[in-house]
Amino acid sequence: MNWTKEIPQDPGYYWILDHDEDGSIIMSVVELVQMPDDKALIEEFMECEDEGEIEALMGKMVILSMGDSFVQVLDDPTLEGLSWYGPLAEPAAPAE
Repeated sequence: MNWTKEIPQDPGYYWILDHDEDGSIIMSVVELVQMPDDKALIEEFMECEDEGEIEALMGKMVILSMGDSFVQVLDDPTLEGLSWYGPLAEPAAPAE
């Protein structure tokens, strides 16, 4: 695998690389997920009742970022310029 500027189209885990306003590197791992076409499932998953927000997510590929707790539609223009690395294999759950 190599870093690329092309926005991925497949679900999975990816490293993303960006730069802050000072030029420092910011890296994190995000998960790309295909949202369902079912409004009720999205409402339950997102714990959101905003009809407009739910409709905007229906059937779209989105970024889930747990560290910052946000969901972002993959076709957002602010994602241009990011570097992507992946998809990464999902780690196994730790043994109990």
